[in-house]
Amino acid sequence: MPTEAIPLHGCSATPLASYLKALGVLRLVSSPSNHANGVPADAQARGWWENGCFHLATSLGSGGLIRFLLDDYAPSAIIAPWNGSSGFYPKDNKEGIGPLHGAVALRFRAIAEGVTVAADEIRQRGWDERPAGDAKASLIATLRGRLADSALLWLDATVVLSGGRISFPELLGTGGNDGHFAFTNNFMRRLFGGRDRLFDPITGTPSPPTELLLRAALQATAVHGMRSRSAGQFAPGAAGGANTAIGYKGNPYANPWDFVLALEGAVLFAGAATRRHQGSTDSGASFPFTVRPTAAGWGGVADPDASSGRAEFWAPLWERPASCDELAGLLKEGRAVLDGRTARDGLDFARATASLGASRGITSFQRYGFVMRLGKNYLAAPLGVHEASSRRGETADLISDFDAGGWLQRVRRLAQDQNAPNRARLLLKRFQDALFGLTDPHPNPATIQDALEVVGELVSWLAATPGARETVSPPPRLRSTWLQRADDCSPEYRVAAALASIGWRSRADAHADAAFTAPGPVAGTHTQEPLVPMAAHVAPVDPATVARRFRAWEVVAGRRHAVWTSGALTSNLLGVIERRLISSRVAMPLAAAAPTSSDVVTTFLADDFDDRRCARLLAGLVWVRPVILRRPELAPSLPRPPFAYAALKLLFSAGQLPATVAGHAADDGQRRIPLPPGLLARLRAGNVDGAVRAALARARASGIVSPFGDASVARGTSFGVGLAGDRLAGALLIPIRDNALRALLERAYPIEKENEDVT
Repeated sequence: MPTEAIPLHGCSATPLASYLKALGVLRLVSSPSNHANGVPADAQARGWWENGCFHLATSLGSGGLIRFLLDDYAPSAIIAPWNGSSGFYPKDNKEGIGPLHGAVALRFRAIAEGVTVAADEIRQRGWDERPAGDAKASLIATLRGRLADSALLWLDATVVLSGGRISFPELLGTGGNDGHFAFTNNFMRRLFGGRDRLFDPITGTPSPPTELLLRAALQATAVHGMRSRSAGQFAPGAAGGANTAIGYKGNPYANPWDFVLALEGAVLFAGAATRRHQGSTDSGASFPFTVRPTAAGWGGVADPDASSGRAEFWAPLWERPASCDELAGLLKEGRAVLDGRTARDGLDFARATASLGASRGITSFQRYGFVMRLGKNYLAAPLGVHEASSRRGETADLISDFDAGGWLQRVRRLAQDQNAPNRARLLLKRFQDALFGLTDPHPNPATIQDALEVVGELVSWLAATPGARETVSPPPRLRSTWLQRADDCSPEYRVAAALASIGWRSRADAHADAAFTAPGPVAGTHTQEPLVPMAAHVAPVDPATVARRFRAWEVVAGRRHAVWTSGALTSNLLGVIERRLISSRVAMPLAAAAPTSSDVVTTFLADDFDDRRCARLLAGLVWVRPVILRRPELAPSLPRPPFAYAALKLLFSAGQLPATVAGHAADDGQRRIPLPPGLLARLRAGNVDGAVRAALARARASGIVSPFGDASVARGTSFGVGLAGDRLAGALLIPIRDNALRALLERAYPIEKENEDVT
């Protein structure tokens, strides 16, 4: 027979009930045990997702699919006699289970036999209430041996018994119930119980509204006559409660077919007993695509890692038509693996989706979080769709830098401790949100910058908290890919990147990778005094460990280099300059691995430069291995830096000058120009003219003569008009490239006097 592709508009990826319903339709059509005659309705049926809607390719056609579910569908033995409210104990509701104790239609024999076996076992044990502990485990073990093979599918999807311990998959609550809401009893009540039952249990014929309800369930058509019924955790929008209808409170309304087909689909998610560690006797349970909750990407949910969240379920979506057997194989083997270990939480799963999708044909995942509502009931809240693109690995792999030495896990344990302050919990939430953003297959530089900024805030909190510093070290070294992928060519970013590279050796200065094991002197400085990396000024980190993979906090008394505060950017930059002058016995030690262009400095001196953003970026970039950014920078039409900056930069040129400075020969190939006393004080006070004149005089004394320092030329000239002294001082700390430095010095210290505007 020809195959018809049927779009099931009522089977969308959200809510969870609708997703499971789609899988239930595919499984029932393909399963011989779910057909009254013991043969599959269509063993070759295929299903796939397209635009969030499930499509079914079947030889039954749309009409045949309806007739199968109405006339030949044989419900699975979905029972849970180990639970209270399951219908097996005297105080339980018997509306669903009662009709199955008598003569039933052939199509209902499987579920009736399961009920009979379970009821007989309970009767033999003389129980009149649900078991607990070892008694529950004993009942489950016995039923595994007595129930029919088809009934074991539901049991495996509901409980795992290993080493005498019972584990439950969060997808189906605690063994088939959520609080006092028993999935199994409600399944039978919708099929056989009460006035709104779908089928007559004796004749097997559908009730009058059953077909309309079925069409509504499959095609999302409107239907009247639904009674107030709860959908449990699977459909939050139909759960009722405050503000869910006209008036103050709404009743729960759910199509009974939605619930029945959802549980039939959940049967596919069978769990498996696993060892947490090879060779260990400690056993646990692993269920397909189910992980611990992570406080990341949850939107308005504040902290699902606490009591509000139970787990996350990542529902796979695929676009290639797949049979039920192929789907069952996917769900059986689909364990998300990250760096050789099973994904433990939502963030791990998001990072692993690239490899999992590529190897299993999954195109995306619909993420759900089981979040507690009032009481002890949970709702499966949809948390967004995440592509399983191979491109995801390009930035998601950056997160692995924080795994080094277990740093990320230590931060989590610290912030999730019951005694942790709210500040720590908030920072962890923001940090994990930022990392989760990196798993997007199409991240932009702003996404990566967000992560770097939060890293800076997190380190600031760690550094200011003595107890935290004892538990968590500074961040491990982040690879230079962070720097490159976060580059948006903005002046704020370029300034921050250049400043962050102060104190690092450039690749040209390093003859081997071992040069990055610790900061050291730059060749030609004629001193063994080590350079202090910028990170040591931002946080109290041991300078000798900054370039290593693992850093350590500063512990040597009297060697504290950290001067960064929550104050203005310019004040902090001045503080760094002064700290470096105090620490150095030679000229200004400003050598850097990744200097920038002078155009960036021009923009820094402008009024529209965002100081706060630059400071936030710098606090994160100091933990990244620096690299020179090669991409185009700012527009070439920008004006040159002011003359005052060019004149002063000579004294802030990393303690070394080109072999010639505007044609002035250097005896030893290097020039060291010490700062004249009071120069920084003049700039702080806004006396730019006095600072420039002092710099020109100091240069003349060192053998570098500028025509602009001549008294006859300088008379009546005011250097640096309109420049803020403190900002100009901060600009002098920004490392610039050699060609830019040479151009500045040729301007301020030419061989011959030129007519220039020096104001």
